[in-house]
Amino acid sequence: MKLILLVLVFLGFGGCQSEYRNISDEAEYSSVVGSKYRTLVQFRIHGVTLRRNYRGNIDRYVVTELPGFSGRDVVSSTIIEVGTNLTVESVIICISCWPKKSYLVIDLESDSINSNVEVWLDDPSVMTDAGVRVLNPTLFSISK
Repeated sequence: MKLILLVLVFLGFGGCQSEYRNISDEAEYSSVVGSKYRTLVQFRIHGVTLRRNYRGNIDRYVVTELPGFSGRDVVSSTIIEVGTNLTVESVIICISCWPKKSYLVIDLESDSINSNVEVWLDDPSVMTDAGVRVLNPTLFSISK
């Protein structure tokens, strides 16, 4: 019983701080970095604070498919309309998460966000039959 309690306490503390690594140079993701896309569906962008008291400025934006997510760390939430342009700047992976989770760091063309705050897109990439990674073609079109 003590062992189970110790494991639960350890997992609780271990989940408090996430570590990320840039994987943009890995062959699997290099085809995505620098690519320009246009949204084909609506998304939700969440302004998130990373502060322990859940107050203060937005530290990061996270873009997800609808309906999105909620929580004490969400400071703002708004819809990204169909036809919004974005450029993939890099790819990061949470190495302390289980299971591992990847995000695309993007430049999003939107007047409704602070351009000084990083924007993460919940990774919607897929592998093509040719072995090339692209953003899901049901959600995005390639933009020139």
